[in-house]
Amino acid sequence: SSAERGSEMLSVALGQLHRLVPFLLPFPRLRPKALRALLRAWAAPEAGGQGCSLVSYAAVRQLATEGGMFDEALKGLYLAYARGAKAMTRPRLARVVLLSSCLVDLCGADLAAAYQHAFVYIRQLAIHLRNAIQKTSEAATRQVYSWQFVNCLRLWAQALCALAKPADSPLRQLAYPLVQICLGTARLLPNIRYAPLRFQCVRMLNNLAAELGVFVPVAPLLLETFRFAQLAKPPKKAPRDKPPDWAVLIKVSKADADKWVYQESMVQQALFLLAEHLHGLAYDVSFPELIVPTLAALKRVAKATKIVALQQRARRLSSLLEAHAAWLQPRRDAAD
Repeated sequence: SSAERGSEMLSVALGQLHRLVPFLLPFPRLRPKALRALLRAWAAPEAGGQGCSLVSYAAVRQLATEGGMFDEALKGLYLAYARGAKAMTRPRLARVVLLSSCLVDLCGADLAAAYQHAFVYIRQLAIHLRNAIQKTSEAATRQVYSWQFVNCLRLWAQALCALAKPADSPLRQLAYPLVQICLGTARLLPNIRYAPLRFQCVRMLNNLAAELGVFVPVAPLLLETFRFAQLAKPPKKAPRDKPPDWAVLIKVSKADADKWVYQESMVQQALFLLAEHLHGLAYDVSFPELIVPTLAALKRVAKATKIVALQQRARRLSSLLEAHAAWLQPRRDAAD
């Protein structure tokens, strides 16, 4: 077809342009033009697929590192990524992950310069969140509760997980503000309809805690989901409903929020993320004390909820936590 031939021609053209990049470096007027063309090819979803994006990125990286255009390249990549991350579906997910991985890779080429850009863009996310909290308007809230905001937040979480592990990494200084933005975003609208976005933030926080070796108070975010009013009454059952795809979801309609399949899947997801968070603390010396509030909350949930599966899973997780704390306690005492 004509579309396939166009993609093949674009792929060939990008490959040739990549080979010509060393010859463009001595020409300061040509470098920006080449960079703009490469950024368009890198971000365009219809421009030949992932292969063309990777070839485009390879040329962009060469211009950035060898042509003295690091700032222009990183800014161009980020803005193109943000423009292309406004919607999310299961087929689009792989492409968004690919584009974010390219950005993270370029950040690793110059951590000091990447810090300057990351600081500015993370600050922009914080300003959007502050506006949503202070103005309490639908437009301000929509800027935060959008795929564009979530994907940008996830990009910087991915960058910190990959590049901020060393204690002397400049990007490590951005871990605290990024964690605060994630916590604020998760709690902006404490409603069962927006539980998917809360889970998106929790995944980022769990990854940051695991990769950077820091403690992040994730458990309260998840335990709060069990106190949503809808879980105190029997849900509407509809056997044909499919469970939601949590990877590409940030909110649901009011009708869907009352359905059994959504509530059942939501509590499973919350318990899984809670177990993942606690697994990261399993061999911490303070584990027996850290789980005390979580255990109390899980026992209250098991007693109050009308969802049988939640009762069973909450009790099961409680027993596992108590067993691990009992196993850890004598070993901790022996170490003293």
